[in-house]
Amino acid sequence: MFRNILVPIDLHHENTWREVLPLAVEQVRSSGAKLHIMTAVPVLDLALPAVHLPKDYDKHLLEHARQGLTTLVNEQVPDDLAVNLIVKEGVPYREILHAIEDNHVDLVIMASHTPEIKDYLVGSNAARVVLHANCSVMVVR
Repeated sequence: MFRNILVPIDLHHENTWREVLPLAVEQVRSSGAKLHIMTAVPVLDLALPAVHLPKDYDKHLLEHARQGLTTLVNEQVPDDLAVNLIVKEGVPYREILHAIEDNHVDLVIMASHTPEIKDYLVGSNAARVVLHANCSVMVVR
């Protein structure tokens, strides 16, 4: 049924993948889909005058994220599944939407937390993806 399944995760929050990855693996196996796992590194506001970061610090962050994602996949995804790793830099929900388009994703499986007061004001990443995605989105709490 599905050809490309995307699982967006936050490497700093285990709850974004602990329950979602097994569901995604099950869906990939049952539908013969390709698994895409992604993370988004927030853009640093380098306009802050007090911040003095080394040159190419953003590239270092992206490489660190790629290594973290690779380690997570090696530990949590069965070896017989091919996985496309995606590391983006930017606002998470926007990068998820770009990854959907770029990889012809027809199902997103992502975690969401119980809404907090700030989520009612600005919205969560999951809510924004559900609202704007052109494919099915499964949200796991």
